[in-house]
Amino acid sequence: MTTETDRIRIELGSLGIIERAVSAVLDLYLMALREQEFAIESKVEEKAMQTRLSWGSSKALCL
Repeated sequence: MTTETDRIRIELGSLGIIERAVSAVLDLYLMALREQEFAIESKVEEKAMQTRLSWGSSKALCL
């Protein structure tokens, strides 16, 4: 027969498993957000470089 203490231990054990699962999902979500942030920053840097290059060639044409 299961005592009340045993039931509480089982519930707490289940909560621990759920907590670890939620933590793992949140870690994966944060990793995905960081990857997206890096991709966006890379695109911004690429566009900035293209803009600087086009301004440089525009100035050269004006000279």
